[in-house]
Amino acid sequence: MVFMPIKVKDEIFKLEVKLPDLKIARLNSYLLLDEVPTLIDLGSNSYGAIESLMEELNVLGFMFSEVKRIIITHYHIDHSGLLHLVNLINPNAEIFISEADFEIIKNMEERYKELDYLFSINGAPSELIKKALSKEIEGRIRVFKKASGLKVNLIKGDEKVGKLNLVLTPGHTPGHVCVYSESKRVLFSGDHLLWDITPNVSYYNGNSDPLGDYIASLKKVKELKVDAVLPAHRGIYVEHEKRIEELIEHHKERLSEIVEMLRGRNLTAYEIARGVKWRSGSFDELDDFQKRLALGETISHIIYLERRGVLSRKTVSGIIYYTLNEELGKRWNGELI
Repeated sequence: MVFMPIKVKDEIFKLEVKLPDLKIARLNSYLLLDEVPTLIDLGSNSYGAIESLMEELNVLGFMFSEVKRIIITHYHIDHSGLLHLVNLINPNAEIFISEADFEIIKNMEERYKELDYLFSINGAPSELIKKALSKEIEGRIRVFKKASGLKVNLIKGDEKVGKLNLVLTPGHTPGHVCVYSESKRVLFSGDHLLWDITPNVSYYNGNSDPLGDYIASLKKVKELKVDAVLPAHRGIYVEHEKRIEELIEHHKERLSEIVEMLRGRNLTAYEIARGVKWRSGSFDELDDFQKRLALGETISHIIYLERRGVLSRKTVSGIIYYTLNEELGKRWNGELI
């Protein structure tokens, strides 16, 4: 079955790309025709995905070779996995991706090793760490290695490409980018804003504050004049300011939950993750991939609190334990510090 392209606005089409190799199943790619033919996000590394993308373009009477510009909102496999295949088909299309995320693409194997170490010092059991470097992950590393040699235009900050504003919105990834059309008042939000699910905000590396980055990025995007949000997953929606307030409130609640969990206790990030009330079920009910996401997101919340003096850490036999700093902990009222 071919998903039919949806006309969103004049010269903007939503393409629903099949992702047969991923549980998420679909990606919203967007074709813009008002300047040079531009695609925002591509799909995962599978022939099913590229076949789906090309079929939808053909429904519009459009050939893939006519695409002149490709913008990748972030490095995740469901968005950038087709880069190397697309480049083989259409080597003349300009590719835009953030410098921070392309650096991860170039060093993906090291990135997974960092995650392995991060999980281990935060109390994750060895069986979960071993599963983090599964055959599936090894396959992704090979895909990213192929993409790492491509000629790309690196986005280093907010910039304009033709009529489009590329807005750096770190949080979901270190170099996530939203695409904003000021003239059409449309925001292509990638995974930064999703309507009915909360984007995962996981820990990057030793010097990062991903949740702090994400909240700052939400506030940044809130200032834009937007009539429609076009996300990479789920449905299109309006009222982006309301959704941003909901997302910030969600993270306030999660931070408060962690603070309450730590009153009078010293816990590892893994123990905290197991105690969090996840919307998709208890931690132990999650599959291994979801557990890794949940642990990464828990660590990002812990680091947010630690950076602002609410928590402190101590290391025992190579494992990090977190404790509440009582003075700030007692004054914690759920507000972002």
